[in-house]
Amino acid sequence: MDGGGGIQAVRKPHVHGRIKGCGRKGRRKRPKTTLLCLPSTLLGRIWPAERVAAGLKVCQLLRRELNENVRRIALVKRAKADVRADALIADFVRVSHLSVALKWQGLPAGLRCIAALKSALIQLDLRDVGLGNQETDTLSEVLKRCKALRCLDLSGNKIDAKKVDRLAGALGGCKALASLDLSRNKIGVTGAERLVVLGQCKALVRLNLMDSGIDARGFCRLAEGLVGCKALAHLDVSVNPIGDEGVGRLAGLLCECVAMAQLDLSNIGIGDEGAERLAEVFGRCKALVSLDLSKNCVWRWQAESIAGVLGGCKGLTHLKLRNSKINAKIAGTLADALAQCTALAHLDLKLNWIGSKGAERLAGVLGGCKALTHLNLNNTGLGEEGAERFAGALGECKALAYVNLSNNGLGDKGAQHLASGFEGSRTLAHLSLCNNGIGREGAPGLARMLAGCRALKHFDVSHNGIGDSGLEGLARGLGSCAALAQLKLNHNGIGAEGARLLATVLRDCVVLARLDLSSNRIGAEGAERLAEALGGCKALARLDLSGNQIGALMAGRIAEVLGGKVLECRTF
Repeated sequence: MDGGGGIQAVRKPHVHGRIKGCGRKGRRKRPKTTLLCLPSTLLGRIWPAERVAAGLKVCQLLRRELNENVRRIALVKRAKADVRADALIADFVRVSHLSVALKWQGLPAGLRCIAALKSALIQLDLRDVGLGNQETDTLSEVLKRCKALRCLDLSGNKIDAKKVDRLAGALGGCKALASLDLSRNKIGVTGAERLVVLGQCKALVRLNLMDSGIDARGFCRLAEGLVGCKALAHLDVSVNPIGDEGVGRLAGLLCECVAMAQLDLSNIGIGDEGAERLAEVFGRCKALVSLDLSKNCVWRWQAESIAGVLGGCKGLTHLKLRNSKINAKIAGTLADALAQCTALAHLDLKLNWIGSKGAERLAGVLGGCKALTHLNLNNTGLGEEGAERFAGALGECKALAYVNLSNNGLGDKGAQHLASGFEGSRTLAHLSLCNNGIGREGAPGLARMLAGCRALKHFDVSHNGIGDSGLEGLARGLGSCAALAQLKLNHNGIGAEGARLLATVLRDCVVLARLDLSSNRIGAEGAERLAEALGGCKALARLDLSGNQIGALMAGRIAEVLGGKVLECRTF
């Protein structure tokens, strides 16, 4: 698709047919169009969901009518051209469902053209386009015509209560609407009250109200309407100050919406009272698999509330509790509750000071989570002792693929403990150990681990103190990682000797796409050694050597070796 707003026809193989007015009778036609992009001043972007029946001839007519100029096409300012263009659009969409994205300043003209789509339009994307009052009124008229509309994105438009009032009637008439995104707006209490009409959208499955300025009173009123949306499965009310009062009303809504599968309640001010209400109803939410409770006052919750909230979600697969002020004591209570979540696959406890004692309690439970694939313990204060506690448990998680243990002060001993836990893992694909004070003594352990982790694709040991001596051992392990696609070694005090050692193994990293060696001490001599090896990295797309004082001459040499194939290369 042409980002400049031009028309581009993408051929779909093995699809042929005759389009009315295209070519001679009986003659086999060229492949049909599968993608048509109109100019930004006319309609933005139009592309079909499937089975496009408009031929290349349509594109040719549009180009001629809209005065094509290489890649950019400007709308001819003639009424005849407008009418002709509208007719062509109507022809294009007559036999096909369409999705439309409008991302330009001339919204009124674009919305006028959308009116020609009528029942063919199924998806409309109006993210961050700055809807004014005039555009909102026009959009309201368009929505009344688009009876088949299934997905509508109005996020980031500063929509206030007055604009919601203009749209409410039209939204209530969109009976086929399944997904609505109103995040990052200024809906407020009054706007939330007007959105009660969403209860008429019986097909609504996904509703995003993140950061929309809705408080407890507004949400309570909105929830009354949403009770009618029995199919609602994904609800995001994060970053709205609904508090315990709003959560109490949400609990009642959850009793009605039995299909609820994904629930984002991060940063909404849930206290112990709200947690008690959730604990009462979560046992009935049999379909709930994803829950985000980040940035709430979990540390204030009673142990019974935590056990009730998580214990009731036995089918939970994704749990986020980021930045919830969970300490070692709460971590112990949390561990007891997680013991019942046997299907847990994703656990995110980033920015909680669990410490070594909390790590010990969690480790005993996580070892039994056989389905666990993603674990984020970034900045949780584990230290060397915590790493030792987790090492054995992580070894039991045979499906573990993503692990983030950055900013934990693991040190060399902690790195060695973790390396022993991951050694021989067949599933580990992403490992981040950034900013852990790992030096040359911890590097050999990591090297042994890398030698056995054949599936590793992303390895981040940036902001440590590995240096040249540590890289000597680490390089041997990296040479065994045939699947490695991203390597971050920035801020490690690596000099010319370390660059030489790294160059010897880079030739074997045939799928390496991103390499970050910024802010080291490589210099011109080390860069020259790297340049020779980088020429063999056929998949390399991102290279960062900035902050290494390699000089302009060597920077040019590296650019010459790479031959312009790298999309982003930073050398200063």
